[in-house]
Amino acid sequence: MTLLIGFLDLTSNTQMLGLAAAALSTPFVNPPPKNNGDKRLLVSPAPLFVRLIWGDGLPHDLDLWVRCYNLANGENSNVITIGFNRTSDGWLDLLRDDQGAPSYINEERVQSNSEVDHIPANTACGFNVHLYHSHGGHLPVEGQLTVIQNKDSDNERLVGDVHFTILVPGQEITVLKAVWDDHSNLIQEAVEKFPSVDTKRIATIDQQHGGLSR
Repeated sequence: MTLLIGFLDLTSNTQMLGLAAAALSTPFVNPPPKNNGDKRLLVSPAPLFVRLIWGDGLPHDLDLWVRCYNLANGENSNVITIGFNRTSDGWLDLLRDDQGAPSYINEERVQSNSEVDHIPANTACGFNVHLYHSHGGHLPVEGQLTVIQNKDSDNERLVGDVHFTILVPGQEITVLKAVWDDHSNLIQEAVEKFPSVDTKRIATIDQQHGGLSR
């Protein structure tokens, strides 16, 4: 009887140690998204696909921000904004939001959803990157922004594949601007890329009004 009780105690202790180890290790596998949002059904091919990457294993927390709107009669309408605190808006969703180490792969993705089967006519979009926190990482930090129209289709088109550099804490830059005509065709001569494009802030304007926090 004593041997049986000892065996049961040993088994229980082993199980408890296993559960404790799993609980401790889970947060270091990959941090959860900052905000999952209410995403609509994704479609493929994707009318608009946006991918931000920066150095694998770096502690820096970079955020991708996208703002799109319709151009009509000299006015902007139907403005939609995507960022970590608004993961779904209109026809765009934030699909992935990494926050730096301990996540090894640093990547963020925005993609169109089932609200549209093509980029709406007369649309303009700005694609920004904001350094939310360096978490002790060295500056400058470099990254790559890729924007694709009609991804995974026969008429897939690269809108831009842009290398950029963030120089100072809290910096926000516009990496790419693009405009589509009334037939949803990309206006190539209207594409502007870092470092030549002027920055139109999205994230840090929200921050000034107390809206950018986790």
